[in-house]
Amino acid sequence: MNEPNYNEGATSMVEQAKDKAQETFETAREQTREAVVRGQRYIRENPVPAIVGAFALGAFVGILLSHREKESARERYWDEPVSAGKDWFHSLCSSVANALRGPYEATRSSVEHAAEEFGAQAGPALKQARKTGRKLGFW
Repeated sequence: MNEPNYNEGATSMVEQAKDKAQETFETAREQTREAVVRGQRYIRENPVPAIVGAFALGAFVGILLSHREKESARERYWDEPVSAGKDWFHSLCSSVANALRGPYEATRSSVEHAAEEFGAQAGPALKQARKTGRKLGFW
């Protein structure tokens, strides 16, 4: 019996596909070369439309890429520095306030204690001053 030889058929199909791909590649390469030559010739003969087109394309790409919100001059040169200054001033004031809190409390309690003592001692002295003032005719 004669068995069909599949290897030969597959090999010939691969060779045909390879040749067809090579022909297609060569055709595409030649058409690309021709298009580049025509484009170069057109640009040499008509440089103004090419420059305007390149400028328009660049502007369009620039607009697409710069699709972010720009900060205003007020935000950049006033709001941000003032905000940074306020933050710095608040941090400075809070550190000073924290450093002075203890001495302030101590001074306050000392003054309160001194006022209580003065009031206790001033009562009799004030009575004596009024009595003397009445005798002398001041009050």
